[in-house]
Amino acid sequence: MSPEKLARFADSWKYFVCPLCREELRLEGTSLRCERGHTYDVARQGYVNLAPGARQSEYYSRESFEHRGQILSAGYYSHIVDAVLSAVGRYCGQIAASIDFAGLRTRSGAQLRGARGRADLRSSGPQMRAPVILDVGCGEGFYARAVQAAHPDATVLAFDISKDSVQLAAREDAGCAVRWFVGNLAELPVRDGAVDCVLDVFSPVNYAEFTRVLGGSGVVIKVVPGARHDEQLRELASFCVAKANTAVYQRALQDPAYQGMGTTLVSAVAEEKYAIVCNIGDSRAYLIRGGEITRITHDHSVVQTLVENGNITAEEARTHPNRNLITRALGPDENTLCDAFEVSFTKGDKILLCTDGLVVTATDDEICRAVCAGKSAEESLDDLIALAKAQGAPDNVTAVLIEHE
Repeated sequence: MSPEKLARFADSWKYFVCPLCREELRLEGTSLRCERGHTYDVARQGYVNLAPGARQSEYYSRESFEHRGQILSAGYYSHIVDAVLSAVGRYCGQIAASIDFAGLRTRSGAQLRGARGRADLRSSGPQMRAPVILDVGCGEGFYARAVQAAHPDATVLAFDISKDSVQLAAREDAGCAVRWFVGNLAELPVRDGAVDCVLDVFSPVNYAEFTRVLGGSGVVIKVVPGARHDEQLRELASFCVAKANTAVYQRALQDPAYQGMGTTLVSAVAEEKYAIVCNIGDSRAYLIRGGEITRITHDHSVVQTLVENGNITAEEARTHPNRNLITRALGPDENTLCDAFEVSFTKGDKILLCTDGLVVTATDDEICRAVCAGKSAEESLDDLIALAKAQGAPDNVTAVLIEHE
């Protein structure tokens, strides 16, 4: 482990307490240790696990955080970073002032909510010390790194319940001094009154714990989705499709063997209350709710046009000789156009993404019965693939099932 990463925790006693006995933690060698002998090793990536018994959700994998990091790095959330830095900057520069962040909005409609301390914290003159900022649910560390870079004199603590995300954040933190740790929001391993500012960007809250670590004074900066948050997700989804199209198109330019190469696409970005679905070609998305199935997407195909014009029925389209001819594809052209749909997504709902190899061999009713059979997502997908193969699937069969728990 580099001395620089270890040095981040040299003053741990100022901020951290043992999650088991609540005694202060001090750096001894390469570990944080309390007086009762509880020991927490500083990992070689530069973080410490202060929630050893916590279990992270199966949905928060290293891969998911890496993908989210790529999206954040692409700049689609830079306006939120700007707003966060503006709010933190106002606080850092006016520690003795009563600051109200309510009403400060980002261009996307995300809203920053501020909670004021009840008293002046400390002098705003030359003797003012840099604040201690706690990033709650830091994920892959995007916002914590931005705050630390903008305010190098500040002490930034950042935690998440996911060990994978904290490990990734620490690994990517080459030059900053962020104190990364795995922690449990239910009972933070942070001293009473050790923090001046709590930053919470799209993460769960525990205001009782926030009040405790703030010591009755300080500020909470909370970012919540605003009225136009769905528009941003729609733009993000379209951006990802455009990036994929460029990648396929550029690959074909580099190798004549791939000239004219193209594919279909269907994707979904699911939030707590809704999902943004995109498609190009004849791969489909379905919404399954309450035992009923509804097609979300619109096929870009020759047979779909024939159905719409009344030349053939939807059932005839499944066996039509031109059923594989599509009118849009990802990759053959420098630019492409995708359809984007916003659908409500609530508890118990399921979204199925699938290629045409499934839909030309299984009816919507058969798909719905397989998905609603009370089995796990993996078992339902296995049943769908087996059904398509048994009925002579003429093309590849790929399916993804998203469940809202």
